[in-house]
Amino acid sequence: MQPEGRRSISFLRQALWGLVLLAGANAVLIGSLAIVVPRDKLCAKITHAFAEGTLLTRDWPWHDEVRGIDPYSDCALLQMSVFQANPAWKNAISSSLLGDVIPGEKPVSMCQVLREVCEHPGALDQHYRHYHRYWFGPRAVNAWLLGLLDIAPLRVLYKTSNYLCFALLALLALRISLRLFVVALPISLAGIFASGISLFGPTLSHAPANLWAFLGPAVLLGIGPRLSGAALRGATLLVGCIAAYLDMMNALPMNGALLVAFVYQLERERTGEGWTALRSTALALGAWAVGVVGTVLLKQLIAAAAFGPAEVFSSFIGQLRFRLGASDQSALGVEPSLAAPFLKLLHETPWLVHGSRPLANLALILGAVGWVSATATAAWERVRGRAPRHLADLAAMVLACGVLLAWYVIFGSHTQIHSWFMVRPVFVPIALGWTVVAAALYDHLAGLRGDTAKAPIRGFE
Repeated sequence: MQPEGRRSISFLRQALWGLVLLAGANAVLIGSLAIVVPRDKLCAKITHAFAEGTLLTRDWPWHDEVRGIDPYSDCALLQMSVFQANPAWKNAISSSLLGDVIPGEKPVSMCQVLREVCEHPGALDQHYRHYHRYWFGPRAVNAWLLGLLDIAPLRVLYKTSNYLCFALLALLALRISLRLFVVALPISLAGIFASGISLFGPTLSHAPANLWAFLGPAVLLGIGPRLSGAALRGATLLVGCIAAYLDMMNALPMNGALLVAFVYQLERERTGEGWTALRSTALALGAWAVGVVGTVLLKQLIAAAAFGPAEVFSSFIGQLRFRLGASDQSALGVEPSLAAPFLKLLHETPWLVHGSRPLANLALILGAVGWVSATATAAWERVRGRAPRHLADLAAMVLACGVLLAWYVIFGSHTQIHSWFMVRPVFVPIALGWTVVAAALYDHLAGLRGDTAKAPIRGFE
């Protein structure tokens, strides 16, 4: 055990490195937002998309597996992408949005405004307003990709990438150990069959953050065996920075929950002991949260320095209060109860499985069976007088679900208003109970084979 003084020095050193990583990551992210794709090139792609029907002038076609679940946000994002700030550095600090109103006319749809913007480039620039809430990384990601692809193939690329990400998680787990593959398989299967890929996959605005929710843990699976302690926490901090850069209040809880699930399994493979792995996972979750919160705060501070504190902070704080439900939002269907967000999410679960209520109910039942089985496994070990080997596994998965639960409760208003896309992370708790069952079955079969002495695991030797 280290003396108290040495532990304090070690903590300060790690905190300093964390700040350096936070600042460096955000410098790179800001630089990426400063890269400009010519407006005429983007507008040509957008005009072509309207002509061929890839974009519609109505904002809410809803059950549309070609255009995705949220054309309204897609068109808002594309409005931001085609705007050319003067000077250009302003676009790196804050995005700008025209909205769903053409000046001098009655309100129209967000997508109609986008078409008008591209049919008359520059004519409406003076009516754009700064949108200070997020870094809006998806704006830059979509602009770069639209420099290479039309909108229709980009939607296909995003949709396909969702499937590939879940397959990648399982394959990277297999690269480490067969046990980790077995444990990761329920998450990959639930992601492929019950995470709404058909509807969420093609959505331009949501796709980058959703994909990072899967790719972030995949990166940790790829490099995690070579990292431990402070290095692993540094990696999770960077995952949080990128998550906040890409997110628009849609995929952050999913990113955090999956990160907890996979970091725990990594640490369990490393240490062979569940409670030690759980402590390491809690620290990694804290580092991820520092990355998320630090990135959000840095964005606001930099924007305040560029545009003035009054404009920036009033916008950010007002929107934050709105999403926290600090005012009466009954006109929007928001109910002031803890149960309301979860009832709204339950109502929207068909979005996870091609809009089918029977399939949604089946997925929820399977998820419930998984949790009952996981709890029974841990209880049975204790009843039989054995060491509860999988109680820590259960606690870790509860922690992962706790990330989602906390988000849904804290941002209850946001969850209710946007329940149709905030339902996507629900596939995670559907899967996590089964990870405990899978681990218990694997360990039981390994014990029957007498395979108790673990061979060196790839990357941990």
